[in-house]
Amino acid sequence: MLTDPKSESSGRAGLKYIDYLMATWMPQSLWNSWSEEGRSRAAEVLGVNIGDVLPTTNHLESFNGVLKRKHISQWQRSGRKLRFDVLVFRLILYIMPNIYAQFRLNHSFETWKKERFANVAGVHGLSRQLRAAERTTQVSPVAIAWYSPDPIRDGFSKDIIRLRLITPIPSMKPFELWATCASTSANVSDPGHLRYWLTAHPSGHATCTCADWLNRGGACKHLRAFCDLITLWAKGGQITHEFYFPGSESDACHVLEKNKRWYGHYYDHSVTAPASRDTLSATCPPTLHKSSTHIPLPPPNHPDISLIPTIDQEAELEESVTALEDPEIPELTPAVESDTTLKDNRNAIEIQNQQRLDHFIKNSLPNLYGISNLLQDFRPKVMDVEFSGLISMLSHQLESMTFTSGPPPSTMVPDAGHQRATQTLDPPKSRMCTPSPPRTPTKRFALLPPSPETKKSTKRIKSYSTL
Repeated sequence: MLTDPKSESSGRAGLKYIDYLMATWMPQSLWNSWSEEGRSRAAEVLGVNIGDVLPTTNHLESFNGVLKRKHISQWQRSGRKLRFDVLVFRLILYIMPNIYAQFRLNHSFETWKKERFANVAGVHGLSRQLRAAERTTQVSPVAIAWYSPDPIRDGFSKDIIRLRLITPIPSMKPFELWATCASTSANVSDPGHLRYWLTAHPSGHATCTCADWLNRGGACKHLRAFCDLITLWAKGGQITHEFYFPGSESDACHVLEKNKRWYGHYYDHSVTAPASRDTLSATCPPTLHKSSTHIPLPPPNHPDISLIPTIDQEAELEESVTALEDPEIPELTPAVESDTTLKDNRNAIEIQNQQRLDHFIKNSLPNLYGISNLLQDFRPKVMDVEFSGLISMLSHQLESMTFTSGPPPSTMVPDAGHQRATQTLDPPKSRMCTPSPPRTPTKRFALLPPSPETKKSTKRIKSYSTL
């Protein structure tokens, strides 16, 4: 087999298995220990009778019993013993692989069961808090993202894109892209499945909630897959801002320092910070709950805003002008680029708010239709006051607003959810619920229980009279 190129790999595997058998199960000391001679030697060493030396172990007897009753019996004919070569052949090709497969199946089931019940009971949160309390107060470096060549993680990222595990979500910070990535071992149909939360900023800053990135930095397989998707979106014209992806750790550190200088005191509101190492991946991390409360500056790598001063520089200029109090000093007039950028920021915030509104409406419509259908069937005696007040307030707000269906702003490229904003606020007539007339109770007749005896057909027999 080794001389034939087609069977060379099989021959090498067979020789490797024979070497394993010879090295593990064929040493003379092993056979002597299980023989009668080895038993007598053990009795002499221990100073006991040979009958007090156990000839076997519980584990061996249990395994032999499983082999006899479960595995070997299905290959026997009329209860006859198998030939030695047939026994070895069945053990190698059928019995042992099935035993290992059953072991892996049971192990994966036990792991899944412990993980599921631990998440529901909050065991992971308690254990993480306990480990965090036991840690020393040593400050750990902040995780940063850079995309150095890594064939293994690049291959995993291609699998993530192929399986479509990444789902974009509405971002609460302008210019940032947010998404979730389901774990490859998770059941996506389960609402509480394991997922990782991803963010990407055009300046090059990115975060992930997986343990690989939080402990090692660089770029995990989830961030690499997100990077490839952003590149595809940019080529397709779905995003207008240019995204930068640092290729080394020094470039990532330079991006971090540049963002801190650019945004100043508003850095935490403009760029998403890395999550804590104790964050549960099944829930949204606290860093993503912090939305932007102001209109931030665009990313520092934007080509049209290179002349705009940073927030700290504008504050210093304002303080210097106030301190001089010279009436001859001309007023600071913003440049044309700043007006354009401010308009872009407002349009971006409007689109972000519209996307959030579409998301909330999409999730609330099924429940509202269900409430409407229930109210058609019966009249509730008690109604929540807070719910009634909220519905009336929403109706007044919607009546006071005027909705238009004009084109979106030209500075941003809206997605499909933004284009359907006016359609979501004004549902078609086919989906409107109209109250039905009151139903009249119908008279129902009491049904008798069926007889336990089956219906028998009687056959008429002709009778003949005798003379």
